[in-house]
Amino acid sequence: EQEFPEAEESLELLLELQETGYILEWSDKPWTVTTVTKPQTLRLQASQNGDWFELQGTLSIDESNVLNLQRALEISRNSRGRFMELEPGKFVALSEQLKQRLSAVDELVEAQRKELRFSPLAVPTLAELDEELEVDSAFGEVLERFRKADTLQAHLPSDLQAELRDYQREGYQ
Repeated sequence: EQEFPEAEESLELLLELQETGYILEWSDKPWTVTTVTKPQTLRLQASQNGDWFELQGTLSIDESNVLNLQRALEISRNSRGRFMELEPGKFVALSEQLKQRLSAVDELVEAQRKELRFSPLAVPTLAELDEELEVDSAFGEVLERFRKADTLQAHLPSDLQAELRDYQREGYQ
């Protein structure tokens, strides 16, 4: 009999044993761990809703288990490490990349009633985070404005009578 002080260590071992085909005996209800590694298991859709954007999506664990985005973020937020407990004894092991994507999305959105919303200022970050993101035309327009702003070259006014240091010139542009 082996005891592990941290649940994460136990879940890592359980995952390894499951993958190697060991048969485990349980004195109580058995724990199960499902692995979710493919980035496309997280699907996101963004659309404008007033002055904000709304984010919807799903996390597909397997054919029979699909979490809505808000629930997935809530479980992920309350989990330590890469394991999410869906219900007592039933865990999901996320890849490090998928866990990071969920955490990044969670930082960008705020829950407002039963929806997740984000500021237009988060559009470029969200677009960079998820190449498969499904968006509406308003999202695309905001993203295009940010891209144009990145290429904008500001010139110092001709009547400026000051000597700027290099970092000041860079900051102005």
